[in-house]
Amino acid sequence: VSVAARQVELARLLQGFFMSVISARRDAAQTSVDYQQLFSDGYVSFTNVHHREGELFYALIAELTVVQRGGAAQNAVTLLSSHIPADRRRSAESGAIQFLENQVVLVTLYDNIRSQGLGEHALTAHLQQGFRDFDTPAKNQARDAARRWRTSALGVVRGATLSHPVQEHLNNNIEACLRIYQTALYNPGQLPQNMHSLYYSYLHTSPEDIWGAYIAILVPTGRQMADRLTYIILASWDPSTADPPPGLARSFTGTLRTLFGME
Repeated sequence: VSVAARQVELARLLQGFFMSVISARRDAAQTSVDYQQLFSDGYVSFTNVHHREGELFYALIAELTVVQRGGAAQNAVTLLSSHIPADRRRSAESGAIQFLENQVVLVTLYDNIRSQGLGEHALTAHLQQGFRDFDTPAKNQARDAARRWRTSALGVVRGATLSHPVQEHLNNNIEACLRIYQTALYNPGQLPQNMHSLYYSYLHTSPEDIWGAYIAILVPTGRQMADRLTYIILASWDPSTADPPPGLARSFTGTLRTLFGME
């Protein structure tokens, strides 16, 4: 597929994101920050319904350069010209570009957190029994590997250019991820029953990826949805606030707040 075709597809998605936001908010937007937020909120609403489009979006921004992504943003604003006043189109284009670049940063951050993994000490979970068949030394090695993963993951967050609330949010997720894994190793009876199947299934096929397994238990709709929701978590909601997350993310608010000891 040519670069031009990818840009056209990305512009079409940006158009869909923008139009997913209610018209009153679109009409009120003036600054690039306003438009950036519109595209971000629209992404959540749009991909709640069009799941495969969410996957396509992240594939496209990974394949295109920063200049090419900027061209797609410009094309999207052209497609939206009947919905954006002429004197605001430069702000809309700037907001769309910033939205795209933020997503690229978050995808890279997500991959860097996840890629640490547990390495050679990862234990392959049994689909029903989890880690019950492993002896204590093996569990201890996995626990120590998980703690090293936490240290590395926290370092990734610390080294990223992020707002304080987002850093705290990610740090909380990383700590919760470690707690869930240690609970699964030593006290599996303390895991909520609705977590077992997804969690053990994920760690059966990807035993080193405890971050991916943690994300998978946040909502019982399967692995692909869990991967997509990771981006919603990173981009759209700070769980330390009282405000509920938008769209589908509401379905796992209680789970996250419970894991973080807020309920």
